Amino acid sequence: TQNVITFLKLLLIVALMSVPLFLGEPRLGRLTEVSNAASPGSMAAAVGTALMICLFSYNGAYFVTHVAGEIREPRKNIPKAILGGFLIVLCVYLSINVLYLTVMPFPDIEASERIAADLMGRLLGPAGAILTSAVVFVSAVGVLNAQLLNYPRIQFALASDGLFFRRIAVVSEKTKTPAAAILLVGFFSSLFALTGSYVLILSYVAFVIHFFICLSVIAVIILRVREPELERPYRVWGYPLTPAAFLLVSIFY
Repeated sequence: TQNVITFLKLLLIVALMSVPLFLGEPRLGRLTEVSNAASPGSMAAAVGTALMICLFSYNGAYFVTHVAGEIREPRKNIPKAILGGFLIVLCVYLSINVLYLTVMPFPDIEASERIAADLMGRLLGPAGAILTSAVVFVSAVGVLNAQLLNYPRIQFALASDGLFFRRIAVVSEKTKTPAAAILLVGFFSSLFALTGSYVLILSYVAFVIHFFICLSVIAVIILRVREPELERPYRVWGYPLTPAAFLLVSIFY
């Protein structure tokens, strides 16, 4: 199911991107336009917030690690899946943003709360809004399905190791899935959704997720020191400079 949704989502995104590419008269000169509305201090804070949310956008590339116990030949396939997923997401995201920046004037981008919908509305009218809604809907369904597939596995693993409530380790006899963990994640996700503010939810979730990513990077360093002889099928490129640089940038922002 997830593969079908992902393929459909990418197909719709490509269709969405082709419209401004051929009808929007993109101008590369617009890439140099910047905002003069922010002071240097507020600009640093804005860049930090934007960077945190951008990093959150790429988080799905490593979700495969949450289901590592259910993957065939994980040592071989997990690195391939992470690298391949990251490159696909990188190409898609950068292409979309380049189109936004070259087709829409920067002041319009700043004033817009729904850039894709506004852009498609300009080019195609009501039909553009319908296409954008379809892409957003399919994307949302894919994200929800992926989140419910992955995140409950974390609580399930903790409970299985005795680090969380034992009842969360219950597996459904019918579906062979961590049913209790899925219900737990779904319940708290619904509570967050009741706030009604997508930006607020995204900011909080992005901060928490990135915080735990930093803890994972710190754990890599600690384990390298404490257990240097431990078998490591995958070793971090450029260690210790790579994790150190990541932590410095994360702390700064």
